[in-house]
Amino acid sequence: MPPSRSFWLLWAVLVIYGTWGGWRLPVSAEGQGFPAGALGFALAVVPGLAFVLVGFKRHIWRTVPYPRMQARADQILGSGTYKYLFLEAGVALILGSGAVLTGLVGLTRCVMLNASSSAILTSVFFLSGGFGMLCMFALNKSRGGNRSDA
Repeated sequence: MPPSRSFWLLWAVLVIYGTWGGWRLPVSAEGQGFPAGALGFALAVVPGLAFVLVGFKRHIWRTVPYPRMQARADQILGSGTYKYLFLEAGVALILGSGAVLTGLVGLTRCVMLNASSSAILTSVFFLSGGFGMLCMFALNKSRGGNRSDA
């Protein structure tokens, strides 16, 4: 079953928020607060490495159904949204895409503004986590995870 219009609206909000967050990143307090230097770089790449390593775990992840949550999500976002979001598309795909978008826009804006190394490392942090989630999603899918027959 294809996702509902509400699901695509949720996806559009994620794209807008990811773009806006990345655009503001170099000039925001959050972007300036990341540690610089070797420690900052190490902290920036940890999320990506962690998600990729988790993706190499030997078991296949299957989403545990939550009937109450499924009923509520389908009621709010349209019939079949829970199944599509959690069993077919996967949350890691959606969150990873948003993090990559935030990181790419933030890194591009950092280059445009000649931003501080803290802001650049904050963008790298988002890219690392996003690409790690996307790799984790791909590894899980290649092993048969996120199937609706779970």
